[in-house]
Parts: sequence; structure tokens; C-alpha cells
Amino acid sequence: MDAYPGFSQLKSGVQFAFGDFKGAWQTQINFTRQCPVISQARSAIEVAAGDPDAALETQIECAKFLSRTVDAVPVVGHLKGFVHRAVGDEDGYVAAQKSATRSAAIAAYSAIGFVAGGPAGAAFGGIGMAAQYDFTVSCIDSENKGEFSPYGMFEFLEDPKDPGKCCDSAWKVPRLCRK
Repeated sequence: MDAYPGFSQLKSGVQFAFGDFKGAWQTQINFTRQCPVISQARSAIEVAAGDPDAALETQIECAKFLSRTVDAVPVVGHLKGFVHRAVGDEDGYVAAQKSATRSAAIAAYSAIGFVAGGPAGAAFGGIGMAAQYDFTVSCIDSENKGEFSPYGMFEFLEDPKDPGKCCDSAWKVPRLCRK
């Protein structure tokens, strides 16, 4: 959510309103480092100010965001996951597979929902599948790790009082309707 114009500022405003001033500031820093066009401008300013290390960090942060975005594309994310596995990055493999599979399942159930009930059916189908997928992955991860490990829209449960986590989790629900 932090990389998207408007949504990042909304999240920061919610954090500020709930007294999380440090979190609100960090959200804005994340925005300037992750949003593709904004991050390029920030990086250029950092270079001009004589801080090439900060410019490099900004570029790395933007690349990480773009990598996570590619992970969410069905088939492309799956293939990217196999590249991660081939180079020994098991965490990257798992993250890409989960994200791409989530998107594929949401798209499929949105299509089925659309056929059954038009736009409202598509929305309910996609949101329902996202909830089911995130719940299932949360249960499996929790069992495998031996501790509570929420995934997707349930990540706010790690710290329900953190307004930033609540915004990030809520962001994962309406975003489904744009897939």
C-alpha cells in the first residue's frame, strides 16, 4: 500500500489520527522510496545532494516493490518463483508461489462470480476466495512454523492495535476488485 499515491497518504493519515506519528512518517518515506516515478526523482535528488549510497538504497527499495508486484501476476509470478528456487532462494520461491496462486484463485473465482451474478458476484467471489486462501495459508503456515503466522488480509492480527497493519490488511480486500 505504501507505494501507491493517494492510498499511502490515506494510510499515513489514519496512522497520524491514531497517534502513530512515527508510523505515519515511515509510510511517507516508504512511498518516496517505493513508488516508481517518485523514487526515481528521490534518487536523483539524493545523487545531486552527494549521497549516492542513499540513492542506491532508494533504487533497491523500489526494485523490491516491483519484484513483489511481479510475484502477484499469475503464471509470471509462478515462473519467477521457480527462478528463485533455481538460485537457492527458497523464501523468494515460497513468496512468489503464494502471491501468484492467490491472484490466480481470486481471478478464477471473480470470473465465476461474474457469470453467476454480474459485477456484484465477481466482487463477492473474489473477496470470498481471498479470505479463504489467506485463512488456509495462515493455518498451514502457523502449523508448519509452530506459531501463529497470519497471511494476507489477516496480517493485522499480528498487532491489531497498529493502524498501519490494519490499513495494509484492509487494502488487500478492495484491491481484489481491480484484478
